Amino acid sequence: LQDEYALTEAADGIEAVSLLRENVNRFSLILLDLMMPGMDGFKVMEVINEYHWIDRLPVIIISSDTSANAVDRAFNLGAVDFISRPFDMTVVHHRIMNTLLLRALKLEREDRLAGGEAGTGETGQARLRGARTEYDVWTGLNRDESFYRKADACLGEHREEEYCLLAIDIEHFKLFNELYGRDAGDQLLFDIASHLKASEKELGGIAGYFGEDNFALLVPRGKEYIHEIQKQIMDGMSQYGGYSGFVPVIGVYEVADRSLSAVAMHDRALMAVSRAKADYNTRICYYEEGMLHEMQDEHILMLEIQNGIRQNEFVFFVQPQCNINTGRIVGGEALVRWDRGEKGFVSPGRFIPLIEKTGYVTEVDRYIWESVCRWQRSLLDRGIRPVPVSVNVSQKDLFFMDVVGTFKGLIEKYRLSPRLVKVEITESAYAKDLSSLNKVVEKLQNLGFAVYMDDFGSGYSSLNMLRNVSMDVLKLDMKFLDFSSEENGKGMGILESVVDMTHMMGMPVIVEGAETEAHINALKNIGCSYAQGYYFYKPMPVADFEALLSTKGKVDYGGVQIKQVEQLHIREFLDQNLFSSTLLNNILGAVAFYEM
Repeated sequence: LQDEYALTEAADGIEAVSLLRENVNRFSLILLDLMMPGMDGFKVMEVINEYHWIDRLPVIIISSDTSANAVDRAFNLGAVDFISRPFDMTVVHHRIMNTLLLRALKLEREDRLAGGEAGTGETGQARLRGARTEYDVWTGLNRDESFYRKADACLGEHREEEYCLLAIDIEHFKLFNELYGRDAGDQLLFDIASHLKASEKELGGIAGYFGEDNFALLVPRGKEYIHEIQKQIMDGMSQYGGYSGFVPVIGVYEVADRSLSAVAMHDRALMAVSRAKADYNTRICYYEEGMLHEMQDEHILMLEIQNGIRQNEFVFFVQPQCNINTGRIVGGEALVRWDRGEKGFVSPGRFIPLIEKTGYVTEVDRYIWESVCRWQRSLLDRGIRPVPVSVNVSQKDLFFMDVVGTFKGLIEKYRLSPRLVKVEITESAYAKDLSSLNKVVEKLQNLGFAVYMDDFGSGYSSLNMLRNVSMDVLKLDMKFLDFSSEENGKGMGILESVVDMTHMMGMPVIVEGAETEAHINALKNIGCSYAQGYYFYKPMPVADFEALLSTKGKVDYGGVQIKQVEQLHIREFLDQNLFSSTLLNNILGAVAFYEM
């Protein structure tokens, strides 16, 4: 954090309280451990409450003690967030930034209500990043505090002129350093600074550098300026091969509210940067008032998620997986749902991206895994024969917890066969770190768990990757079925190729998102035997799934299998340039082979 923020470190709770008593207004945020000698984190929180510092100084707990008692006590004492060790630095950065932005907005509102002018009270002094000198030694640009001061002065002197404040960073700059070296990265920053200096001089603006790859620029309003600045930076990067992954991302705040401080304006430009990273056309985004409300809503939702985890509001539904030819259930997938009681269910599309971004996905996943195992045990105890149910494992799960040890402990705790619990890992996780993931997968397989590659076809797909990964079942993403009539032949050809290859490797395929009879017929034509989707069943509460298990003729306990005959493809007997399984099934009719 030291390159981005001014830090003060305390060796223990006693020293921390002493520093706060000396000058609490120096600080914008506390990152607090719970287990410390002399005075632990809980006692520090009690002192912070006693002096009412908690009202304006947010506290984030970072601790390996994630027991329900510790978490509840921390939040009851006023902590705004709780991050468990080991932690993802990306997650920590997001939570710190969100907390600081919300603090600045809160103080700004309080100053206005008190009749003060924004930028002259504590809000004006609440800096998100510390400054040691007025200018950065390498780039020659204003450091943050100097930039904010000069920007405030400039806007005060030119009240009739329209301005915009730009926040600029380079997409994947850390990867750029890894590929081209730190010296090349430093040179790139120097080149960008040179362009911004030229713009500063030509347009009569203020340029700043905030560490890492973060720049800011205050210039008279004009969209042509912004696009020209972006072009100059991209032209300078062309010497490195013009790799499209390294592009300047620009967030723009068009100065409309002169009562805001430059700090608050920069905060808004940073919000636009986050939005710009999702716009692959221009990589430029203008701040809109709705972004602030979205961020506030997201923070409120995050607090509700924390409470939902503590109150066990997260449950799982089961979506059956079926044999296409018989319609019988061969297994199921556990899908997380958020049940808020009288308030109803929260859409997965609303909360899942947030728990993944903030890291809470690991807590939710672990809870769902245990819930599934507990439920499977209850079925056995009640004399109901269960089918295998798969649970999802995220990339963060693999990084932050002992996945193998956790699953091993769960089947031992609930006395289950590992055949009743399947493990689904998204294909993007395989693409991130294939070697490490294969080791985890092999350990799970050695324990008896079947491992599925989930969402194949969602963006990282490579047929070549299939031969390099350890897995038992491939789950094709529904996007493979999402093609128009004009693209039908090409789409079916791709789908058929994947199914053929996996069958030759002795691996079953389950297609997700099968919704229509046309989908089912197409899958039958290419020899795919298993699917899940609305054509068969929607995700359902466990009670409804139990009712299906108890219905005669609804279940195939043979599970997902690969039949030997499926490895023998028609192309072995017919010219592959003229025939395919689809052509044979649709035009020529049935053909049978007898293998001796």
